[in-house]
Amino acid sequence: APIADESKPCDRHVQNKAVAEKFCTKVKSNLFASCHLEVDPDPFYRDCLYDMCSCETKLDGCLCPVLAAYSKECARKGVLIDWRAEVRECGVHCTGGQKYQVCGNRCSHTCLDLATNPDCT
Repeated sequence: APIADESKPCDRHVQNKAVAEKFCTKVKSNLFASCHLEVDPDPFYRDCLYDMCSCETKLDGCLCPVLAAYSKECARKGVLIDWRAEVRECGVHCTGGQKYQVCGNRCSHTCLDLATNPDCT
């Protein structure tokens, strides 16, 4: 039998392929549609399939970095997408009454922050 091509993990790990295709399609879905003309989703889709098929950890550890990378490229082009709210596997859980925002203000707006950090206004 021929040796499986190391560059095609979906051929080696067929049990992961269906899950990979299901989740990686998100990068080409309506969720990211506003960015598709700015940043080609195809390379990110291929990267996602590669990572997801070879994934040996929890789903979020393989899926979320690829979606985050695509979102970051979109943000660089001026397209902000709150994708984490739609992909619960990659959701951000904040404490202390804080709320996650795409490209939110890094200042927490406490009196101390406002008094001691000149960048926080």
